[in-house]
Amino acid sequence: MRFLLALVLVTTLPAVMIDSIAVSVGTEAITESQIDQDIRLAAFTNGSQPDFSIESRRKAADQLIQQALIRREMSFGAYPPVPPGEIDAAFASMEKSRGGDGALDVLLKQYRLTVKELRDYIAWQLQLLNFIDLRFRPAVQVTEEDVEKYYRENLAATHPGAVAAKAPPLTDVRDQIQQKLTGERVDQQLDQWIARSRSRAIIRYIDRSLGTGANVEAHLDTGQPH
Repeated sequence: MRFLLALVLVTTLPAVMIDSIAVSVGTEAITESQIDQDIRLAAFTNGSQPDFSIESRRKAADQLIQQALIRREMSFGAYPPVPPGEIDAAFASMEKSRGGDGALDVLLKQYRLTVKELRDYIAWQLQLLNFIDLRFRPAVQVTEEDVEKYYRENLAATHPGAVAAKAPPLTDVRDQIQQKLTGERVDQQLDQWIARSRSRAIIRYIDRSLGTGANVEAHLDTGQPH
């Protein structure tokens, strides 16, 4: 009788989906569903169809690894959270660009996403921008010489000879050049920091299909720093 009762209970329980761990970064796990969700969110943001090919999954896994490293760094520093008002404004802007509330709901269903998942994604993007600005931008310096050199090599040089006068005056484009050079150097600082952080982290590729190259092969499921 107890056996029959147990059998009835087992067969009537709802099915539980097991979410496999794809990658671990230290003690933080990245699951297969997180990778799929990241692909859907990126596709939704870009207005494209989700691509679940192995290359796309590798790219998504790499993005999530970087996020894990950044979150760990943020936990060590005084990085203020994004004000809720900024998240609301960014969400409202995206909602408007997609045709309003009703249209957004329809699109989210097509991408198998929820409003909360989209808001969390937006909040992270804003938090990431704040982190980059606070962590790397203060160390970047762009001199007047840098601006003039860029102007000579990329603007004035494209209008040689008789048409040189058509090049915009340096005074008109100085701010844009400075912003461009600052952005490029901030990106370089971020890339270098991520490379150093990855070299110190313990990254395990439980899903071996997500790893590529000798660097990954040396650390698949080994738990050894790379």
